[in-house]
Amino acid sequence: MKLAAIMIDTRQTEAELAINYTPCGVEQQRAMLDVCHRVLEEFLPIGYTLIVYGTTQSNEPFRHTYRGRA
Repeated sequence: MKLAAIMIDTRQTEAELAINYTPCGVEQQRAMLDVCHRVLEEFLPIGYTLIVYGTTQSNEPFRHTYRGRA
């Protein structure tokens, strides 16, 4: 969410982020409604894209593209 806010503030429409885990809501907290994985696309404006790379709890590669829908 921090990078998404920076993207909006600086009008940077594309970004890639590598983290050493998965975003909240991908594996744990899936039942919660307001976790990063569920709200990022609603937070990013239309035309913005954020690609997140990480690893799952089982140490498998994770990649997800969030496309803005706000």
